[in-house]
This record gives sequence, C-alpha cells and structure tokens, in this order.
Amino acid sequence: VKALPISAEGFLTLKENQDIDMDFSFAGQDMSIKSILSLVPGVYNDYLYGLKASGEVDLSGTVRGTFNENSLPKIHAETHVKDGQLIYGDFPTPIENIQVSSAFDYPSADLKDASLEIDQFSLMLEGEKTEAKLKLYDFENYHWDAFLESHLDLEKLTKIIHLEDGMILKGRINGTVNSKGSLAAIEAEKIDQLPTSGQLNMSGFYFESNAVTEPISISEAVANFNPQVVTLEKMKGKLGESDFDAKGTISDHLTYIFKPDGVLKGKLSFNAGSINLDELMTSSAEEAT
Repeated sequence: VKALPISAEGFLTLKENQDIDMDFSFAGQDMSIKSILSLVPGVYNDYLYGLKASGEVDLSGTVRGTFNENSLPKIHAETHVKDGQLIYGDFPTPIENIQVSSAFDYPSADLKDASLEIDQFSLMLEGEKTEAKLKLYDFENYHWDAFLESHLDLEKLTKIIHLEDGMILKGRINGTVNSKGSLAAIEAEKIDQLPTSGQLNMSGFYFESNAVTEPISISEAVANFNPQVVTLEKMKGKLGESDFDAKGTISDHLTYIFKPDGVLKGKLSFNAGSINLDELMTSSAEEAT
C-alpha cells in the first residue's frame, strides 16, 4: 500500500448463501516511519522528499468473522513506534524520541462498540516535549477522554517546517488540556457532563509576514478554560507601534466547536495607550483589467 509493505495469512470462504467467512491476520514487513507517512494524502508528499527516518515500527492486526447484510467481521489493529526520529532534508533539526502505542477495535457490526485508544504519543523537538493520550469510543455517539501537554518553541518549529518567503515566527506556547465528554452531552447542552480543564501560556510571540501590514507581537498571554468559559486573564502585545491590552471571557466554545449552529459568545475589555492608524491602513488595490 504505497510504500507500506503488508503481509497477510488466513482464509476467506464464500458460502452458498453469499455469506463471506474470514479469519486472517496481517502485519507490516520491514516497516519504517517513512513507510507509514507514505499513506498521507499526495498534497503533503513534498515533505517526504529528502526525509530520513529511523526507529522501530510495528503494525499488526486481525480480521475475523462473517460479512453479510447484518454482520461485519471483527477488526483489531495495533500500531507501535519506538525511539523514532525524523530529519527533513532542508532542515537539520530532528524530531526525535517519537513514541506511539495505539489500538483500534471494531468487535461487531455496531459502531457503538468501536474504539480507538492512543495510550502513548510523545515526541521531542530540541528538548521540548509534546505528549498526548486519547480514548475515543462509541462511534455513533462519540465519547472521548483526551489529554495534551505541549511545550513549543515556535522558532524551533520553523527549522522543520518551511515558511513562506518573508515570514518570521517566534515565541513560546506552553499548554495543558484535559477533556472528557460525549457528543450527546454537547447536543443536549449539558455542560456539567463535559469535564474540561486547561491553561495556555504564550510569551515572546512575534509574527511578521507579507499578509499583515505590520508585525504582531504578544509579550505575554494567559488563558484558562473549563466547560463553561475560556478566561483570557491577560494579553499584552503590539501591532506595529500600536499597543494593546485585552482580557475577558469567551463562552459556549464547546457548543460552537461541535454543533453546526453553535454560537460563540464573549465579553472582552480592550485598552490601548496609543494607536498608529497610518500603519494599519492599506492602499486600495487597482482594478484588474
């Protein structure tokens, strides 16, 4: 499958009543992280050119049962990555110590019984660690239990991801998120059944690009969130010579994210010592002939 070599053994039987019985196992052969990345859609294939990858990779699973109008075979698959490393050709900074342990179960024809568990996902970028866990089950009424902790230096990230010409990105983002709940609780707007907590800290943020009239800098920002509100405790920054200081709350964010008709609400106070309007104005584009 693309660059992913897979072997399988077992049997498949077509019965007179057109039921299909099957019982076989599959596994990856001589796999690497790069072979898994080959499954990424073609639009991202440029990232694979010149890519060096190492680490132990394992993919295995089974498919057992009967396929007909009322039944699907049971599926179990596991993926493990140990001590993985990625180095992109034009960017010498490696993504290293990649550790992944995940399992997918589909034990019946009922999506309610399906589950995906990522017991471990972690990586290091120049000493900065990102770690995540996820339990996703009941694929009809999605239930989840998720955790994410990230310590990210944006300037280090630019050493492995190509930026547009003229773009500069700097700053640190530290965050921890815990979230648990179900789609049914969101649809019923039972926020008390969606235990969620976390904090996001940003410092030394700087963004410069041809897409903005002036550089954007945020010296400090702190946001705390729970199921009801996201509290922006403070955000101090500058847009060119114009400074700003903002704080306040944003509510109904979970409903807004998961429901098509969700409405995001907020109350923010904004202060500025001085605003240079000349910097914020752009010249009118000439009409194309």
